[in-house]
Amino acid sequence: MLSSCPSPNFSVHAYHGHLYTDLQTELEPPGSFKTAHPGRLSLDAPQTLVPPALGMIPYESIAVKRAYYKETVCGKDRVKCFSGAYEVDIMGCEGKALYWEMSLMDMVYLLLCEAPCGESCSVPGRLCSARGKCWCHLSDPSRLTLHGQIRFVNAGLAIIRNMEGKATKALLLEQLIDAGQGLFRKFVHNGSAKPLLDCGSQDHNLACFLCFVQHVQWTKTGGLAWVSDFQGMV
Repeated sequence: MLSSCPSPNFSVHAYHGHLYTDLQTELEPPGSFKTAHPGRLSLDAPQTLVPPALGMIPYESIAVKRAYYKETVCGKDRVKCFSGAYEVDIMGCEGKALYWEMSLMDMVYLLLCEAPCGESCSVPGRLCSARGKCWCHLSDPSRLTLHGQIRFVNAGLAIIRNMEGKATKALLLEQLIDAGQGLFRKFVHNGSAKPLLDCGSQDHNLACFLCFVQHVQWTKTGGLAWVSDFQGMV
């Protein structure tokens, strides 16, 4: 999921706090392997966070996501939760994926900002290539103009422990996207490197840029890693 805010300098830290959620109430229908629920997060020491970050606002409204599997009972599929230890493993992998996708996106922007020749682009809002050639010198520079730097939503992994200190649940916490702030779109599908939005449609340029992002990530990692299924709002 994407936002038009600048990308933060992110790092992984552990904080104590309180999470309030209702796992019986869903924000939306279940996805392919996670459910989404309303929640509020309050950390014990939010002043130590680097803004913008999840949990800086006391009792911040967030989306709480939990892994699930389907069990067929009497011919009907039912949503079931994993056991505590296995859930921690699953959501731990999901948390690592979030860390890596942020790193991969930052890698692309670092590449765009490099200028080995010692010159930088003097045109605000334009992107420059890694070889110091400003893309605004192209015949149609407006096609490469992006308003603001996109980023993934702020997120974190919550580990719930019992009185003995044993992990009993693992939940993925995400910045809540307000549906009233814009149109939620899918820009690039999992199974294709082509933009989903038609040429001339709103945000088509952004969809094309995200395809370019995938190409850079594929190339720079030697085909080992790239981000797909870009969706969200700007």
